[in-house]
Amino acid sequence: MDFEDSTSLLTDDVVSGSIPDAADTAPETTMMKISRIVSLNTLYCVLLSFFAGNTFGVNFSQWASATKMYQHWGYDITEVKNEIATSAIVLGALSGVIVSGMLADTVGRKTTNMLSGVIATCGTIVSVFTHSYYPIVIIRFGIGIGVGMASSAAPMHVSELVDPAIRGVVASLFQVFICFGILYSYIVGMITVPYTAWWASTLSTIVFPIGIIAVSTFIPESPKFVPGRKAKTDPDPASAPVGWWATFTQYPKPLFYGFVLASGQQLTGVNGFIMYAPSVFSMAGFASAALLGSVGVGAVNFLSTLVGLPLSDRLGRKPLLLFGFGLMIIADLIAAACFSVIELSGFRALSFLGVLTTPAGWIIIFAIFLFLLGFEIGPGPLFFVLASEIAPIEVKGRMMAVIIGLQWLWTLVITLLFLSVTQLIGKGPTFFIFAVIGVVAWCAVLTIPETRGRPLQDIHQTMRGRRARERFEGTVEAIADTDGEGLALLGV
Repeated sequence: MDFEDSTSLLTDDVVSGSIPDAADTAPETTMMKISRIVSLNTLYCVLLSFFAGNTFGVNFSQWASATKMYQHWGYDITEVKNEIATSAIVLGALSGVIVSGMLADTVGRKTTNMLSGVIATCGTIVSVFTHSYYPIVIIRFGIGIGVGMASSAAPMHVSELVDPAIRGVVASLFQVFICFGILYSYIVGMITVPYTAWWASTLSTIVFPIGIIAVSTFIPESPKFVPGRKAKTDPDPASAPVGWWATFTQYPKPLFYGFVLASGQQLTGVNGFIMYAPSVFSMAGFASAALLGSVGVGAVNFLSTLVGLPLSDRLGRKPLLLFGFGLMIIADLIAAACFSVIELSGFRALSFLGVLTTPAGWIIIFAIFLFLLGFEIGPGPLFFVLASEIAPIEVKGRMMAVIIGLQWLWTLVITLLFLSVTQLIGKGPTFFIFAVIGVVAWCAVLTIPETRGRPLQDIHQTMRGRRARERFEGTVEAIADTDGEGLALLGV
């Protein structure tokens, strides 16, 4: 066995702080495997995904229904105001992801998740007492910080704590519960909007961030993070000092794959459908049923996640990404064609297309549902799965902050500009641009390696650049030579 092979075997044990003995290498029976997978840690991971995902989902989509209440109150919510209020939570989340990346590597995943729940809970309580537009924009920004922290720290914590045999399924639950939160938000909006019951719609979501706090109280800390260690004496390669500059220059592969996933997921139009669902239904000619249509979007979105949930650990990440992006591209092209028909029928010379506007509207609804099916089978849940898998342990907090931060940045761009761009260049061309970006993303996904069933230490070894690999292997070699004493970690 050469040194590189021995390094691959050592790293996981070193990072987790233990070296296996002979009993650990004995053949595993079926009952042993079941007891390992069906454990209290697995339950904690599912619960953390449930509360963090729902906190993300309900706050992410809540404004779509709130605009209808503001109309009842006589507020003039222009497209610009709509975009600002929608984007406030996204801008807050982007800030939260950056904070989360630093905290996860210093105070730990567990504490970072708990802080995210505290921030989101406080913001929700404050929002119950006012519905004035500008204070709500500020409050949504604050809640967004908590949402962003949870969107990074929760998937990271789950991927490091859960058994590799079910890592794909359990990590995908985060996206499942985001979709459930979106559906829940739409249903609450449909019930409360006719009564303008702002306090009820807001207070109904507080159970989710409180749940994050409760689960974070009991869930074990990630085995990849051990508090109180000092880099100069710690025999853990994960604690070797790696700066931001080294993160960007010595780990090109995970950064590129993260860029592909974040850009492909967000710049193909998903938030045009989700965050502006009532507006999209109005664009398609169904303004009177916009809220009901939003519930339909939420339901299809949630059910689609259940279709893809068991597949990531059976078929693999890469085939599902390619299939999902393929459906999204087709849906974007269909929507582009139908919106173009509706828009062109407004010209006198093309008024004969008017007879096609109603069928085109129904086809757009079909395209929305097709898009969501592809999204929730592929890039929706698998973004969080792969982001947590491809980030090497020594830079995991920062790397996930960069990747998920990029996702939130593109989300901010879409939420700020979607309505304005559709007014400027038209709805048809807008969705055609989404389709072109989808094609580029589909081609780029071909370069992403399959991670299904692979131990994290093996994946991380392939994600390091040459200098990062040499530094990490040198650290492990020093551990082997000194047995953890007098370790000289290699700086960056």
